[in-house]
Amino acid sequence: MTGKTWTVNWQSDDNEIISFFSDEKMQTLKSIISERFKGHIFVSTSGTTGFPKWVAISKKAMLLSAKNVNNFINLQKKDSWFSILPSTHMGALAISARAHLSDSKITYGLGPWNPKQFVQQLSVSEASLSSLVPTQLHDLVNFEILSPTNLRVVFVGGGVLTENLYHEARKLNWPVLPTYGLTEASSQVATSPLSSLDNLEFPEVQILPHFKVEMNETQNLVLRGDSLFTAYITENAEAWDICERKQMEFTTEDKGSVYFSKNLKVACLKIYGRDSHIKKVGGVLVNANGLDKQWKENHKYGEVLLIPDGRLENRVALIVEEMPGPQLLQQIEAFNNSLSKEEKISIVYKIAEIPRTQTGKVNYPQLIKILQ
Repeated sequence: MTGKTWTVNWQSDDNEIISFFSDEKMQTLKSIISERFKGHIFVSTSGTTGFPKWVAISKKAMLLSAKNVNNFINLQKKDSWFSILPSTHMGALAISARAHLSDSKITYGLGPWNPKQFVQQLSVSEASLSSLVPTQLHDLVNFEILSPTNLRVVFVGGGVLTENLYHEARKLNWPVLPTYGLTEASSQVATSPLSSLDNLEFPEVQILPHFKVEMNETQNLVLRGDSLFTAYITENAEAWDICERKQMEFTTEDKGSVYFSKNLKVACLKIYGRDSHIKKVGGVLVNANGLDKQWKENHKYGEVLLIPDGRLENRVALIVEEMPGPQLLQQIEAFNNSLSKEEKISIVYKIAEIPRTQTGKVNYPQLIKILQ
């Protein structure tokens, strides 16, 4: 992790802005929020308009989330955290809140992400808890790096965790607990239980006690709970817009289902993908997340995405950084064999480097610019 590390005063009623700002812009935002907010954290997030956007979350909401996660993993004062996520990431802020409640130590990773360096620093820290995104876990598996024995839990969220990646990580002794969460919910909404580490089966994701989750008529997940955000703040071309959450519930962009687990005897979630990843191809809805997950079950390269198309509206594309050789066509043919016409990979793009965010997700807007 590089750059500034924010230290949040969780007991203060002061507002805190978590963002790399110029002093002038910081003062402007502070003056705008001081009249309407108290004891809030402002976290930068991606907006659909192209303008900078922040989520306002009360410290009270963050600490409620932290309390429930700490209880869920039976966190003790002797536990300590290793934080490698960017300091502006909700996962890093959540670690700070959890450590505050349990009076636990946090060790921060040094330097840009490097899987071998990460494990060295993690081992030296003797930390028992950490959080990663799937891209980072993939790197650890790719280098066949064993988990340090001091680690008892590593949360993995912020992207699609495939069953294959989970199994490969568990074989290397990584104590992976898959999670589902979002910035607007102060981090985790659902998490796999500690008991899932007793075997190698891909675990169910259990809804945490501080949230109630339902599906609406379009299968979007609807959240209710006291850890939801307060407002969005967007910097437009000529003004700052504040849009407060008016309703008790929050409808996410995530598609999924809620079901009662016969094994866990509790409500669990199954995530299908996000609205932004479910688009029409030739008039038929196609889930890009599902296709990408299916591809990565058998291949360690490439990203399957939906690319705008003038005729079909969108088409399924495979993006690679290097051509794996003549076997590529056979691999695509085998992949397409069980899919509908609209779901099949119909084009392959080779680019020098797939643009990614700080946490390893594909930077979709930047990718589209490269492909145009």
